[in-house]
Amino acid sequence: MAKSRKGVLFLAVGIVALLGGIGILISGIFPFIGQFKAIAVVESPGQVRVGIEEPGTYTLWHDHYSIHNGKTVTNDVNVPSGFSYALRRESNGVIIPLAPSRAHTTLSTGSRQSVGVGTFEPNRAGSHVLEIGNPAGDQRIFSLTQGSFLSGMAKFGLNVVLGGIVMALGLVLLVLGIVFMVTNPKPDPGRQPPPPLVQG
Repeated sequence: MAKSRKGVLFLAVGIVALLGGIGILISGIFPFIGQFKAIAVVESPGQVRVGIEEPGTYTLWHDHYSIHNGKTVTNDVNVPSGFSYALRRESNGVIIPLAPSRAHTTLSTGSRQSVGVGTFEPNRAGSHVLEIGNPAGDQRIFSLTQGSFLSGMAKFGLNVVLGGIVMALGLVLLVLGIVFMVTNPKPDPGRQPPPPLVQG
């Protein structure tokens, strides 16, 4: 009976661990996928209003291939010199400068192919204006996404590793539970008294 109870306990803990590992993976997938969605798109030179929901990091991308206003736009990957980038807070006009990207980050989805330009770090939520300037008038498409792509990739990788470890532990516990259940010995009926002698 002790092995049977242990087997049930291992099975229960194993199932909980498996579900927990799946939950960890799912909790990492959705935020990571959310970083692909543009919260603002602007054609240079121009500006667009952006609703910043929370302070943090926002990444600016050069969409060298995109579908914009129903048209396919294709440009060289590199952005020519002379472009200016700023995120202006509408409430007080404070300009948030762009921190140029140090790494060559690329983003590819079904509707656009992009190269990272840099990041903004707004410290307040609220309405902002994304301004792209270019004295030469070269028209390019830029998009803004929430979060840092590299840090998002690192967090996603950590979730995958942690979720995989928890799921592996759950599988081990499930196997042990099954082993304990299968090898559970049958109860000993005990010694039975000899049958009575039948006299003829």
